[in-house]
Amino acid sequence: QQYRTVGSAQVIATKELVGRALKANEFRFEILDSTGAQVRVTTNQGNGRVVFGRLMYGNADTGVEYRYTLREVAATAAGYAYDDTEYTVVVVPVDQGNGTMSVTVTYLDGNNQEVPSPAFVNRYSADTTATIAAWVDLTGGSIGDYEFSFELLDEEGNVIGRKGGLLSKKI
Repeated sequence: QQYRTVGSAQVIATKELVGRALKANEFRFEILDSTGAQVRVTTNQGNGRVVFGRLMYGNADTGVEYRYTLREVAATAAGYAYDDTEYTVVVVPVDQGNGTMSVTVTYLDGNNQEVPSPAFVNRYSADTTATIAAWVDLTGGSIGDYEFSFELLDEEGNVIGRKGGLLSKKI
């Protein structure tokens, strides 16, 4: 009978979106092996957790140090600034002699410093413009040019724009 041992590593990160609420499955993340091949891919949960499928190890892996790259898969959606941070995930499986393995997972930042958990932060800002047209229709009289002006107010009542003009044209 051949001795077999198995173990697994769970890679977990966090995702934050500044500028609006984060949605489940909004951002993609990947783990790459030392050759650059994709090993796992996942998306964020609505609460910001990023959980990958388990990495499995066996007899031949005991005592071997595996190094993976963990990163967000950047997209090109308008209004987003994506986090381009890459983390190194160091995994060392060790045979416990009873058919199980202890698997140590360590995360290193870009400066090769250990961090408790990888964290990715994206920023969202919506740049929008609007064209607002207004005109005056006075019944029973005539209006001279520049006799009226219009103010655009924000939600607190502050004037954020003012315009007057020729009433024969839209303002």
